[in-house]
Amino acid sequence: MSRPLTDAEKLRGLPWETARITLTRVYNALLLGAPFPLFLAALGLAKSRIGALTAVLYLVAPLSLFVAPAVARFGFKRTFLIFYGTRKLFALFLLLTPWVKGQYGLDAAYWFVAANMLAYAICRAIAETGIGPWYQELVPNHVRGKFEAITNTVGMVCLLGANTWAGFMLGGQAGLDEYLVVMGVGLVVAIPSVLCALPVPGGGPVAQTPGGRVHAQHLAEALRDGNFRRYLAGTGLAALATTAWGTFVPLYLKEEGGLDAGTVVLLGNATLVGTLVSNYLWGWAADRFGSKPVLLLGLAATALLPLGWMLMPRGSEAWALGLAAYAGVSAGWGLGANRILFTGVMPPEKRVDYWAVFYAWSGLTSGASPLVAGWGMDLLQGWHLPTYPCFFGGSLALVGLSLVSFAGLRDPGAPSLRAWLGARLSRKPH
Repeated sequence: MSRPLTDAEKLRGLPWETARITLTRVYNALLLGAPFPLFLAALGLAKSRIGALTAVLYLVAPLSLFVAPAVARFGFKRTFLIFYGTRKLFALFLLLTPWVKGQYGLDAAYWFVAANMLAYAICRAIAETGIGPWYQELVPNHVRGKFEAITNTVGMVCLLGANTWAGFMLGGQAGLDEYLVVMGVGLVVAIPSVLCALPVPGGGPVAQTPGGRVHAQHLAEALRDGNFRRYLAGTGLAALATTAWGTFVPLYLKEEGGLDAGTVVLLGNATLVGTLVSNYLWGWAADRFGSKPVLLLGLAATALLPLGWMLMPRGSEAWALGLAAYAGVSAGWGLGANRILFTGVMPPEKRVDYWAVFYAWSGLTSGASPLVAGWGMDLLQGWHLPTYPCFFGGSLALVGLSLVSFAGLRDPGAPSLRAWLGARLSRKPH
């Protein structure tokens, strides 16, 4: 059964957690990052179908609401390891897609990918129902911002190498074989990412977990928390605005921006560098001044990205490079959003129920983003209207609404800026 971890145990587990997160990010970048929508487009799929396949990853997230008690009884760590490992099998089947297309046609290939993505997403949803409470238990709050900053920094350095290799592999007139090589290497990286979770402490079974009716009551209690509802509104609007960027910005840069697939993937390195140079500062500021200022400032900066993409001159690699680096700098809002969830919004004693609600909601809104965007762009194209300006304009409006929602969010765990300034000013020189 689960027992409280000592700080010494937590700190010993953090390097393994950093390694797990880093390898997972490399795996995700190579398999389901920018190469994935480009691979689907190279197969010949329409934007609505590409958006639907991306959305499947998120739309099964409400499964978390139903499996959370069973996950808690079985153990967060065991659940995560089993389902996190199993999903790799369905990712492996994606490499057979060109063969399926060649044998049975494009429609069959689409449904083949959809079936495997659905099975992959179900395993992902169950695994991540376990990782949230386990992660909150593992990382001490007083170093959470710094830990996330350090983990992000290590991850960015590794992703730089992975993106550079993938970009050169997909440069010029890349065919389906090159995409399959990149995705295959991502799957190889996935194996040690599972193994690195084994030495991480915590995540044991919860001794007493509620039955179905009581669990439903606990979920309802979480939704009656006004501060939590405001957090859900803010993250939902931000997810609707930004999740589709990962799917359609690479296509935009290739179709409208005049860049080849390799260059589009390599632009991810500029984003990584931007994140790398700003990440520790965001983490330090979150620990020192609280999560909310970092969240609001980073999200406000992110609102400028759609404007930059709309104004980009065709074929301007320098413009695209600058925007990609800026995207990395402004991404600090995600660190603030994560930190405020674990330290101020989600009570540790109610983490199973709050996490289940949050995960389900974030999945629905994240899944709706590429699904609605892909469907809408196909519709606009049929009407001979500008698709990408409408897409970016809608994103900008949603980011603005998210800022309004987050502005009223309370952060009970935040340090007092006034107290910190007072302490600094009252210090006497030696």
